[in-house]
Order: sequence, then C-alpha cells, then structure tokens
Amino acid sequence: MEGISLKKGGHMRYLMLLSALLFVFGCARATEEGAGEIEFEEEAVVVEEAPAEEVVVEETPAEEAAVVEETPAVTEETTAPAVTEETPPATAETTVETPPPPPPGPKIGFRVQIGAFSVEANAQKRAEEARLKFVEPVYVEFIDGYYKVRVGDFLTREEAEACKERAKSFGYYDAFIVECEISP
Repeated sequence: MEGISLKKGGHMRYLMLLSALLFVFGCARATEEGAGEIEFEEEAVVVEEAPAEEVVVEETPAEEAAVVEETPAVTEETTAPAVTEETPPATAETTVETPPPPPPGPKIGFRVQIGAFSVEANAQKRAEEARLKFVEPVYVEFIDGYYKVRVGDFLTREEAEACKERAKSFGYYDAFIVECEISP
C-alpha cells in the first residue's frame, strides 16, 4: 500500500512557526490612545485545523501495512478582553483640601528666674511685684518641690540676657537664665 509521505520535520516546522507567531502577537504591548487612557486591542487568534494525514509504515512482508492516523489539531479561538483605564480630566474646579498642620510641639526657649520658694503664697507675692515692673509675662511654676518665679518667653539667649540685666537693676540680684519650655 502506498501512502503520502512527508519530509521528516516538515509538519513540525509549520507548528513551530505558528507557535512563534502566536507568542509574538500575544505579547504585544498595549497601545496608548490619548492622555491617561490605555486601551488594549482585542485580538482573536484562530488556529486552523490541519487535515488528518495518513502515515504509512511498511513492515515485514508477512504483516499488512499498518495505517496510523494522527489526531487533528484542535481549533482554538482566544479573545483577550478589552481593558480600559480611564483617568478623569483635571478641571479648574478641582480643589485639594490640605489637612490643617499638626499642632506645634513644645517650644524650647529661655526665661529669667527671679526667685524660688517652698511656700506658694510667697512665690505669688513675688510674681505680683514682678508684674508691676516687667512688661514680659511672669510665671509661677512648681518644679522639683519649689515654686519658681520666672519672667519672659525668649527665643534667643541674647534676649534673655537683656531681661536678666533689667531684673538685676530692679533689685533681683540673684536672677539667672534658664532654658525651658516657653509659650511664645
């Protein structure tokens, strides 16, 4: 029995070429169509069915020739879904709300201490005297077991130094500068 004979590998070359083309076109990049909008093209891939081929294998004369039929290639149709990513156009009416800035942390600066008392009433009396002499605010703060009378909220040591000299001229001869939390 005579059959159709294919060159060895001829059918394989066809399938390899078809597979390579499917791979290249299947991995193609998306096309951009406008600012902020990306659309992927919908691609339909059809693999054609190859006709069934008969391969004749000749065996010993005592046996009849066996006919082997290859299974036909399956037809596949693949459709990639269209993916659209849209960005709304910017308008002049768009307002961006900025959150309010966080409250500032404690500010460190300088004050001039003009007295320290173990009795609060004595500290309050000294503070009342000082309020009549100074234009800066006067504070009574309880720190380490003492009521401390302090003057001013200075950001620089130079400002505090000037206040210390005025305090000495008002009779507070033991006045000195302290670095602490201030209320500017």
